Amino acid sequence: MRAIDAIVEQGEGPSGDWRNAHFGRFLGVLQEYLAMLEATPGLEVTRPVLPALVRPPETGEPAILITDPATARIADLGNVAYEVLLQLLYRLMCHVDETDEQVKVLADVSVGMMFDVIEPLADILTTLPVGPEHPGRTAGPSFELFYQPDYLLPHRRAAWLLMAEHLSEAAALVEAEGTRHARLATVAAAMRGHADTLRANAH
Repeated sequence: MRAIDAIVEQGEGPSGDWRNAHFGRFLGVLQEYLAMLEATPGLEVTRPVLPALVRPPETGEPAILITDPATARIADLGNVAYEVLLQLLYRLMCHVDETDEQVKVLADVSVGMMFDVIEPLADILTTLPVGPEHPGRTAGPSFELFYQPDYLLPHRRAAWLLMAEHLSEAAALVEAEGTRHARLATVAAAMRGHADTLRANAH
């Protein structure tokens, strides 16, 4: 029951204070959007994103694939970042022997990954072409996972070092793409910063 209460409070807010909860924020976005449409009829606020994957699903289900090589590389960098984020969240929610300080580090790095790695990569992807087969359509984050499950439990120090290594390697790949997209330099720096934080606290 406590878990359900927490979900309701986070989603809909405590009694009388729903405006800052998820529901209130989404409602605010809708109201702003409707006001913009009323002020500017025909306004387009989205990009022509086409749901597409980097590689065919293991299930064999049909899927649209990203065939532009540069776009596919950026999408895979997003996939790596997403995989590391999930590993961080697994350890945050199911930590084995992390100290309170280390749990806070996991939380901080997780939120940091969302805002300064996942978000900018996703934004960049929505400006890049899917491929010549789909003219005028752009890609988006595909959230593909390479290994399932991928929890890195229960070995704490090894898990932290492995996550740091994945971020460092991904940062090098992001830097290699940086000449094509200027914002990637900031993403690479953020990845390296998070990797350093994990490495420094993996004792």
